[in-house]
Amino acid sequence: MFTDALTYPKRGPDATKTILIGGLLTLLSVLVVPILLVSGYAVRVIRSVAEGESRPPVFDRWSGLLVDGAKGIVVMLAYFLVPAFLLGAIGAIVAGAFGNTFASGPIAFLVAAAIVLASVGLWYAATGAFVTFAVSGNLRSAFSPEAVVPLLRRSSFAVAWLVGLAVILVGGVVASIVSLIPVLGVILGAVVTFYAGIGAAYCYGTGFGAGTDATTSADRPAAEPVA
Repeated sequence: MFTDALTYPKRGPDATKTILIGGLLTLLSVLVVPILLVSGYAVRVIRSVAEGESRPPVFDRWSGLLVDGAKGIVVMLAYFLVPAFLLGAIGAIVAGAFGNTFASGPIAFLVAAAIVLASVGLWYAATGAFVTFAVSGNLRSAFSPEAVVPLLRRSSFAVAWLVGLAVILVGGVVASIVSLIPVLGVILGAVVTFYAGIGAAYCYGTGFGAGTDATTSADRPAAEPVA
């Protein structure tokens, strides 16, 4: 799957155009609209792969990308912000309770380890919710335990998530290296980051499709109007 994830973004006659557009949007992702478009494209990739498509989709139907992207970001924020706030509050309470002994004692290590493990768990759960929404097209499905939990419990999805994580990490290292190149480095880094993100999305879609039959027509979202 790792090799397939690295080759997936460059499949098809429009691959170069798609990668360049995605890289430009990633470069501008500090702005609202570009990050929504990138998120929407990730949704489209996951849905496409889960339905058995071998080539990545193109950037079209921009209004649909914006809507899907906004919904996808809502899912990720909902799964991260509230739990992250609670984790931070718990850490602060523990630190206050143990005073100066907290910073260097074993309790600090245990709390830090617990926060790291909880963060990884949240990332995994958020990814599962994002994928559930992406495939179904229904935002409510991302917050339905009946829809999300079975996916998270599947070994095929867990493996796909780990491979996707490896793709992201490798992409991050490569992006950091190429970003050292004067002027062009920032652009190349954005392209690599987008490329790795789409490779990871391929893994998530594959993990979903590996244990689930193609979605029925009732589950699939309605066709989006052309922007």
